[in-house]
Amino acid sequence: MDTADVVVVGSGAGGGAAAYALTRAGARVLLLERGPHYAAKDFFHDELAVCRRNFFVPKEPRMVARDGKPAERSAETWIATCVGGGTVHMSGYFFRMERQDLAGWPLRFEELERYYDAVERIIGVSGTPRMPPILAHPAAALVEGACRKAGLAPFPIPRAIISEEFRGRQACTYCGFCGSYGCEVGAKSSSLATFLALAERTGKLSLRPRCRATKVGKGEVTYVDADGRERRARGRAIVLACSAIETARLLLVSGLGGPSVGISCSRRSPPAMRASRGLRLTGRKRRSGCPSSIGRSRSPRE
Repeated sequence: MDTADVVVVGSGAGGGAAAYALTRAGARVLLLERGPHYAAKDFFHDELAVCRRNFFVPKEPRMVARDGKPAERSAETWIATCVGGGTVHMSGYFFRMERQDLAGWPLRFEELERYYDAVERIIGVSGTPRMPPILAHPAAALVEGACRKAGLAPFPIPRAIISEEFRGRQACTYCGFCGSYGCEVGAKSSSLATFLALAERTGKLSLRPRCRATKVGKGEVTYVDADGRERRARGRAIVLACSAIETARLLLVSGLGGPSVGISCSRRSPPAMRASRGLRLTGRKRRSGCPSSIGRSRSPRE
């Protein structure tokens, strides 16, 4: 029986941040991740292997049924299965939700703002007051020109990719392989390169890759380890952070949560999607250096 103050299932954006905060507070954390623990040297620029042969997703099939037809094997709904989760292969667009985005939510922007500030300070986000933006893609000029014609002021999109050396990490080398790929120089501010690396330095984190949680109960998680053995882990608290779909699935197979689990995800368009439609507007002064730019009528930080 493994024991810890807190058992965390999943090591991506949620699990990594939880592990960081808990270990910094002095808690002993056992983190279970079903995927492998890659290092920067393990990442490569093979489009077939990464994008078509499912480098980041598990080998067991995900079965999806549509329109009453028999279930078919699919890679849909998988984010990633590795230490760091989907943050390892994300493109790193780091928009903040704003006051209008939170209408109807039980949280106010003022309650979240200090956490946005903290994350940007800890992991490194370019295109913010703390760090210059990364260099602009040539296509950005077309977007900027269109914004100006519409009477808007273009600005660089904040990216979880560092434009300068940051806490011992190398700045972006502009290889062009961000979305869908791991970063071989550590410039992408993934949970792997930031939260988990910092948590491990505390000596309070026990990271277990290739360990698949199969059931969760009161203060206990049952999992299968890297050698195929069933084991149990106990903690004063359990944190489930294995993506919206996998967290809901684990709760349901554990007989927890009731019929509402998995059906309460918001259907509102996220800020990044609305930005791509040109609906987020601000007057922030333009600074060159972003693959794409967006225009706004006013800035939330001014």
